[in-house]
Amino acid sequence: MRESRIVQGLGVVAIALAAQGCASGPFALEVRHAGKLDPEKDERIAEAAQALPWDAPYDDILVTNELPDGLVMEKGTLTAQSDKFTILGDVRSFMDDTRQVAFAKSVFWYESMHETHGTGRDVFCKVQTPLRTLTLGIFALVSPTSWPCYVLYTKKLTTNAAIHRGEMRRAARAMGGNLVILTGLDSVSQSYVTGYGANAGTGFESVPGGSAHGWVLIDKSRAKITPTSAP
Repeated sequence: MRESRIVQGLGVVAIALAAQGCASGPFALEVRHAGKLDPEKDERIAEAAQALPWDAPYDDILVTNELPDGLVMEKGTLTAQSDKFTILGDVRSFMDDTRQVAFAKSVFWYESMHETHGTGRDVFCKVQTPLRTLTLGIFALVSPTSWPCYVLYTKKLTTNAAIHRGEMRRAARAMGGNLVILTGLDSVSQSYVTGYGANAGTGFESVPGGSAHGWVLIDKSRAKITPTSAP
């Protein structure tokens, strides 16, 4: 009987996911300014970047994986050979949690969604947290209102790449740059639990586009961006 209920519950989840789709979890930013090491400044600017509206107009900030004339990449370090460019620093954007952990949080309590899904959906799901927690996830399985609240990072490279580009634009805005050279869009290896009890183990999966790296610059031939936070 218990096994039957588990199977039924999993069936409900599968139907819900197919019908509604999962939301992506939040991404994090790490900023490292060029020049003197200043971790406090780096952290402050990273926080300022992620506080910026996701849907603000960032069309004036170019994100490209092509290296313009006057820039040289050697052993992973970008240098400018033209006065046209000022290198402000580099940025890493990455998934803030693993796929399995983010999904478990969304079933049993609460996991933030990426801003691409809008604040309304996130708030709608957040207010249902007590019901998911008090029922040990049963509410998440059986209630249609909870089905849009599943959070599962995608393994679709194009979707993750689009989110990374948005994050890089926010970082560039906060740093005062107008050009991002995207140098890496990497797969990341994430662990997950297999089996239960005595049969529990650990598996690994590769998530395409789980992390991205780029350099933020001022291209003086373009309009300079005013930083959103004092350096």
